[in-house]
Amino acid sequence: MKYRERSTVEQRVEAFTSLLPQGFVVPQRFAKLLREEDLPDIDPWWWLFEYHESVLWWSQTIKEQYPARPPLVPFAKHGTTDDVFCFDGADDSGNPRVYIVHTFASPGWENRGYWDDFDVFMEVAEEEHAEWLREEAAEESPDE
Repeated sequence: MKYRERSTVEQRVEAFTSLLPQGFVVPQRFAKLLREEDLPDIDPWWWLFEYHESVLWWSQTIKEQYPARPPLVPFAKHGTTDDVFCFDGADDSGNPRVYIVHTFASPGWENRGYWDDFDVFMEVAEEEHAEWLREEAAEESPDE
C-alpha cells in the first residue's frame, strides 16, 4: 500500500492554484495559511491541500458529480462524513462564501449550506476542533 506523502509548501501552493477558476481571488487569510509550514489543526476536519493528490482528486470528483454547479474550489473535508468545504469559485471579490458540499449525494441534494466567508469557516472549524478535543479527552479519561 502506498502511503500519502505530505505536500511541501511549494507543492501545496502549486496544486491549489492550478485549480482556481479564472478571475477567482483567494481570501487573504487563506493565502497566508496555504503558505504556512505548520497548518492549524482542525480535526475532525482536514486540509485537502495538505496532500496535493487529495485536493486534485476532490476537485475532479466534485466537477464530475455536479457538473451543473458553478465552479467550486475545495480546500477542506470533514473527516467523518462526505462533506467537502469549497470556495465559491465564481466569486471574484476576494471574500467568497464557503459552501458545504455533501459529496456522493444525488445532484440537487448535495448542498448542506454555506458560511459567509473564510473567517467564519475558521471560527466554526476552531469551535469544532475544541469540541472534538473535549470529546477525545472524555473518552480517554477513566470512568469514575
